[in-house]
Amino acid sequence: MNSPFPMVRLGEVLTQYTEFIEAPEPRLYPKLSVRLYGRGAVLDTPVHGAALKMKRHQVAKAGQVILSEIWGKKGAIGYVPPSGDGALCTSHFFLFDVHTEKIDPRYLQAIFTANYLENQLGGKAKGTTGYAAVRPKHLLAAAIPLPPLDEQRRIVARIEVLAAKIEEARELRRQASIAVDSLASHHRDRFFELNAHAVEMGMVTEVIDPNPSHRYPVYEPDGVPMISTVDFTGEDGINTQNTKRVPISFYEDTLGRFNVRDGDVIFSRKGKIGYARLHPPGTKLAMTHTLCVIQPDRSKLLPRYLLHFARSGVFLQHLSGTMNPNTGVPTLGLGVIRSSPINVPSLLRQQEIVDRLEETGQLLQQLRILQGRMSKEIDVLLPSILDKAFKGEL
Repeated sequence: MNSPFPMVRLGEVLTQYTEFIEAPEPRLYPKLSVRLYGRGAVLDTPVHGAALKMKRHQVAKAGQVILSEIWGKKGAIGYVPPSGDGALCTSHFFLFDVHTEKIDPRYLQAIFTANYLENQLGGKAKGTTGYAAVRPKHLLAAAIPLPPLDEQRRIVARIEVLAAKIEEARELRRQASIAVDSLASHHRDRFFELNAHAVEMGMVTEVIDPNPSHRYPVYEPDGVPMISTVDFTGEDGINTQNTKRVPISFYEDTLGRFNVRDGDVIFSRKGKIGYARLHPPGTKLAMTHTLCVIQPDRSKLLPRYLLHFARSGVFLQHLSGTMNPNTGVPTLGLGVIRSSPINVPSLLRQQEIVDRLEETGQLLQQLRILQGRMSKEIDVLLPSILDKAFKGEL
């Protein structure tokens, strides 16, 4: 990186802290975790001194720099936070005192946040790829652009102003995303508000338990995929690539008896309540007991109308009102689903509702894609600002 500032080795502004304790006291100590890519040090699960096998430790002080021996090459370096004062550090971490008369800690933090040292430390790390270790001498030999203190402070102040604006933009994008989701839910729900002509779900559908015994057979590699919500992908997908497979005989004894087919609604009734997918065409799927199949009477109910209803707040709010809040894992009985009310307009009106919902859904998806692009653009702003700062262009 070209910079108008002198390049200074970190050994001129950092000194390795070499004090150790030989045996921790029998009490709880804070513990630190150093995150990758310049994201700093944070508190980890506390550790009791009496439970430690390794006796020789260092005790961190707030404001020191901490470096991970193994992951320093990936930017695992940062400041010990105030909450980390007194934290125990094993021999896999190194501590350094900062010469604040030479470098503003906030400027050095900007160096860490930019992951400025990754290439230098990664090039010096020794060992196999996964366990290549960074030693204190590697950090102290790394060079950074170091302007005078007054210029460091000016740069930091400018970075903080711009970083605040970036956070403001990120928050606005987050709020916009929430608004889009709320708009989608409200738009869908208004089509399904119950009226006097609502009927029980069981009158227009068959609600099927795919695995009544809740027993699981011996799996076989070439059998029928057995899915759960773990295999749901995106808005509508089901990925069976990594699913376990069951014998065809198991499928035929369970879902195969009900002529389950494409367009039937697969609905989550345990754990992640309310996840819904259409059964894909031309595919046999076995299912865990966490799912059920809602099979529409197609003379009265369009499959995609049923799918949108199953995802609606109207349906899900009714179901949530029937569940016991004191149970560990939310679970819906099939009888509750069968007795749930659903509007059944004419098939023509159902198709109109589906078309409206899916047209709006496409527009909202385009908006989400645009928001995703904006999010990526926001995410690269701070690295760009830091790069300009170290080049003297800020």
